[in-house]
Amino acid sequence: MTGSSGRRREGGESEQQRPNMSRHLFYSVVLLLVVMMHCACGAAAAGEGNVDKRVDALMGIKWEKIDSWEDVSDAGGKYSSLRGPSLVEVQGHVFAIAEAHCKDGVDCSDASFTGIASKHLSLSGDGVATEISVANAVVRGTDLLKEGSEGISNRNGMLRPTTLVIGDSVYMLLGNCSRTKQQIEGNNERGLLLVKGTVTDVGEKRKIIWNETHVVKPQGKGYSHSLTELLGGGGSGAVMRDGALVFPMQAKYKDGTSVLLSMRLPNSGNKWELSSKKPGKGCMDPSVAKWKDEYGEYLFMMAHCAGGYYDIYGSTADGVNWYPLGQPITRVWGNSRDRVGYGVRSGFATAIIEKRR
Repeated sequence: MTGSSGRRREGGESEQQRPNMSRHLFYSVVLLLVVMMHCACGAAAAGEGNVDKRVDALMGIKWEKIDSWEDVSDAGGKYSSLRGPSLVEVQGHVFAIAEAHCKDGVDCSDASFTGIASKHLSLSGDGVATEISVANAVVRGTDLLKEGSEGISNRNGMLRPTTLVIGDSVYMLLGNCSRTKQQIEGNNERGLLLVKGTVTDVGEKRKIIWNETHVVKPQGKGYSHSLTELLGGGGSGAVMRDGALVFPMQAKYKDGTSVLLSMRLPNSGNKWELSSKKPGKGCMDPSVAKWKDEYGEYLFMMAHCAGGYYDIYGSTADGVNWYPLGQPITRVWGNSRDRVGYGVRSGFATAIIEKRR
């Protein structure tokens, strides 16, 4: 799988790349990872459920209890599609989590225009495909925050669930459609919520109950100060070896062009930080996967871009910042032979080969 040497790279400031990274090895891995693309799915492998339970980056932040839980009734009649799915393994059980969209012309006023769907998967190992539809999923519509909490309204919906499993809990980063307070330039941007869930048996069904929320207020650095409309990339985040949590993100620049970045919660504090670099001009829906070698632990980021290609970026040590890595993936059609528009979102799947992830 090769890149187009004639294509000019856009966005992303130069940064010294780490040595001795075999490009042939990298592209071999990319070939393995791209198998998820045909699903139009940003799902990462469920292996993140095995991270060390001692990760405590989330212990020092403020959580708010969700007072009540109520699933959307007749979800199949109100919501028509699922987008941006991810797979998580919690307490030995695998769930699919996705963004659910209201049907055109249907009144979703008692829920929201977008909701969060989750579905327990009974994996038999016989190779039979499992169909996931809105009708057989549990859809959560609203009330993830108390009315008016932190100036955020979630009546208009929740966007881009980006998941992470730590110990016996699953965490979901959500973008929010609106705020109740007037927006101020550089502040009060689209709200970000981190929601904590646990697995519970309700009758004969096994479901994820979302029971706590945290309002995320990331601090910009460098170029990220001027970005707006910050959203999670969907799919899954990553837990780094130093205990930091990293989520793939996208935002918009001053001219409305979408760019890529990441958001990090260090293990040593309770402040969410945005990466200072903004690679991937004209790219969206990023997904990440971890890579370990003799030099340390890094992340790959892949996203589909306006030119119809898939761009790859690498992180500096422990997922702090980003730089272009190699050439774009040009031998995969994510849209059409003419490469019109963005096409389907990209996705990573991790594998363990010779005891290395």
